[in-house]
Amino acid sequence: MPQLLVGIASIPLAFVISHLSSLVFDFPWGVQGAAALAVIGYGLFVTSPPMRRHVWSGLARRYPLDIALATILITGLLTGAAVWFLIKQEETRLMRNFVSNGSFESGTDGWTAAKSSGADSRWTLDTTDRHTGGAAFRFDYNSEKADDQWATLFQRITRLRPRTEYAATFWALVEQAEPKPLFLTTDPQSANRTYVENKAGWREYRLVFNTGDSNQVDLRFVIEAAGTVWVDDIALRELKRERPQK
Repeated sequence: MPQLLVGIASIPLAFVISHLSSLVFDFPWGVQGAAALAVIGYGLFVTSPPMRRHVWSGLARRYPLDIALATILITGLLTGAAVWFLIKQEETRLMRNFVSNGSFESGTDGWTAAKSSGADSRWTLDTTDRHTGGAAFRFDYNSEKADDQWATLFQRITRLRPRTEYAATFWALVEQAEPKPLFLTTDPQSANRTYVENKAGWREYRLVFNTGDSNQVDLRFVIEAAGTVWVDDIALRELKRERPQK
């Protein structure tokens, strides 16, 4: 009886582990562990003493074809359900926004603002000019462009997949600014940047990057030229992995 109960309990537990793995630890390892647990659980279930006594040694002898077909059907249903669950889970993960409070509906919760020494910069939540929702984050920067003068708004994003591509998107509005006043970056050297354009109206921008060996990034907006810039509706989503061409 304990073997039967362990086998039954292992299958739903595997689904729970697979689901939690996308939120707590590295997703691929979670899926592999959950799959192994489900296979072991199913094996324990079909080889447990009650199953051997009542099914394989009892009904299977009298109705071998029926039991064989029933076993194939149950195995197929469980496999199909597992595949469907994993596909839906992957779709959900690809839709997930890893940015906390990306629309500033909770003020600046989750965000940190800073500036270099001597930079003439101010920031505020603007409830009048925003892309959607109730507020946008507004930079007002008045210093001349220099390597050691800047202001920044950043958020550390964790629980990402290593060696995986992500796309960060945001909406920005620029007013009376120098060319390329603000950029978004995720790498410490700020080598990979997406600059906002000095054009009228709200515009959407996109930055694609790879996490490398890390499972976290600092999503950083940096303003380094005079002007007023609003940012709103910030999102970070995983990009679908393309299968290598054979």
